This record gives sequence, structure tokens and C-alpha cells, in this order.
Amino acid sequence: MKHTFPSEQNFFLFLELLDPVINGLLFKLRRELTRGLLISGIHVTIRGPYKTKIASKTVEQVGRILNGEPILIHGIGMFENPNEYVVYIKVAGGRLTEVCRKPDFPKKTYGCNPHISLYRGADKEFADKVQTFLKKEPLKLVCKEYRLIPYTSKQAELFSLDSKSFKPFPPRPSDDYLANPDIVERAAELVHSHRFSDKHGYLQGDL
Repeated sequence: MKHTFPSEQNFFLFLELLDPVINGLLFKLRRELTRGLLISGIHVTIRGPYKTKIASKTVEQVGRILNGEPILIHGIGMFENPNEYVVYIKVAGGRLTEVCRKPDFPKKTYGCNPHISLYRGADKEFADKVQTFLKKEPLKLVCKEYRLIPYTSKQAELFSLDSKSFKPFPPRPSDDYLANPDIVERAAELVHSHRFSDKHGYLQGDL
């Protein structure tokens, strides 16, 4: 399934994660895998793109349906956009699939696939390596803190990315936080090994 994104201004509804432990882990992991090229706040696209602004009553309605129920972040996948590959982690839980609306990808045809992008780039071989790496990881997170944010394409970055707000990942697994403590460091090693492998030489610019 290929995703296309028109160049004109579009309107979306994002679900922004607020858990400082989860935000810290996913932000750092994505920063390593993209070499700092993908640094937007950690979020899930709930609705859009639309050609008109999303009404405040719609935001309130979606909020009531979700009702603050925890969401599960678990499971790795990949899809292709024009000129890029996207590796992502799936997001599920509560009534999330009920409120998702993406006009370009009707549910009846494409289903519903809420996710958080962890890598974007034109290097198919590296995208495959990232997907293989992440699928082997025991990465399972439960987020109980989030909020809904209307977003307009081409606007300035919406989310605050103050790393001081991040909290370190617990050294021992729990019901809410399951991941290898050194996953970020090993992701950096994956990038480095791909960058300086004999086959590829120096890292290509899309990473």
C-alpha cells in the first residue's frame, strides 16, 4: 500500500503522547535511526488529511469516546510512500480504531492502522534492517497519558521537545514499560554498521 501526501495545506487531528518515559525512549530511538532528521513530537495521526479545519466539537467528541483509556504501543511494521520507506510501531487499545478517520485510506478498503513512525528514508535495505532489528526487540509500552491536538500541515513544530522533561527508562521491566535498556545504543550501532559497511561506504543522505 502506497501513501501519497499532497503539497497543499491539510488539517489533522493528532494524539500526542505525554508519558515522559515513553516519549523519551521513542524520541531517542527515532533520533538515532534517522540521524536526527525526524525529530517531531511523538504522536499518532487520528484523523486527516482534511481540507478544512477540524471543529472543536469533533475534538471533544473523540476525547469522550477515547475516555482516557490506556493505549498499547507494540508490534512493528513497514509501508512504502513515494520515494521513502516508513518503519513504525503499532498503537492500539480502547476505542482507538473507532475514532480513526483517514479520507485517503477508507477503513473498508485499507482497515485502520494507528502507528508511530520510527524511521523514514529512501534506503530500502536499511529500512529492512531497522524492521528486522525492532521485530526482535521485546518492545511493549502502555501509555496512560495523552491528549488530542489539531494540527495544520506546514505550521511550525507543534510539540515541545524539551529533553529535560524525559524520564529514564526503568532498568527492570514492568506491566507498562517493557524494552531492553540498551535498545537506543544498539540502534545507534545498527546505523553505524550500515554507514561504514564495505558495501555502502559512507551513509547515504536519506538516513
